[in-house]
Formats: sequence, C-alpha cells, structure tokens
Amino acid sequence: MLKGRVAWKKIRDAALVEAAHRCIVCRQRGKILFCHEKWRFSDQRTTVKLSGFEMVCERCNSVLHAGRSILAGYVDDVVGHLCRINKCDEIVAAKILSKAFDKWNLRSQKKRWKIEVTQALLTRYPELVALPKYQSSRQARQA
Repeated sequence: MLKGRVAWKKIRDAALVEAAHRCIVCRQRGKILFCHEKWRFSDQRTTVKLSGFEMVCERCNSVLHAGRSILAGYVDDVVGHLCRINKCDEIVAAKILSKAFDKWNLRSQKKRWKIEVTQALLTRYPELVALPKYQSSRQARQA
C-alpha cells in the first residue's frame, strides 16, 4: 500500500506502542503481531475510509482474513479462535462467517471504491497521501 518500508515501519511502530505490544482483539502478547488497517465502508457512496491501524496476533489476523485463511486450509483454526473470542459455539461462528462473506461478496461486485483517509491520520502520517486514488475526507465532502 505505501511506498517504502520506512513509512510503514513508522506507522507499525506507533501502533505497537499504542497497543502496548498486545493484540487489540484478544489482548495476547505475541512474538508476531500484524499491523492491521482499519477501514470504514460506505456502501451507498462506494467509499472506503482508512481510519486507523491496530495490532492483531496471528490467530486474530487469520479470523480477520477468514476467507484467505480458510482457502489455505485453516478452517478449524479460524472457527476455533472465532468461538473463543466471541464466546460462542460453532453454529454461531458459522453464521458470523457467512454474514461476513455475504458482505464481502456484495462489496466485491462494485467496480470502483473511492479511498479516503481521515484528516487525523493524514496529519499524523502525511505519507498516506501516496495511496492510490487518494482523497482526504475534506475533499470528499466537497465533491
């Protein structure tokens, strides 16, 4: 997404400190933590807004990217961790995943999504202007 490792390292390091080196979902301390982008979708406007970054452990990352994880053969890991985090059984976990996949399928049918970045993030990380088809929140409201 961003050109250059320096920009991404700056963002990741800040997110690590803010998360106190713990997964934001399950609070686990891990050797491997992923910096996950937080996006807010406006399905009506076909706009996706980058609103932040958060650290997640390997298991929570596999749930956040459940489709890819399941295709890679990790269905039991995804369902098991989803059940633990949500304190639910496999039937409820299957419903959660089904709803998420349905939403992903609907969004994937849309050809063009406009990318926005919150002004707070842009102020903190001016490197984000390098996003493809970038438009600040303020520019989007004026359009």
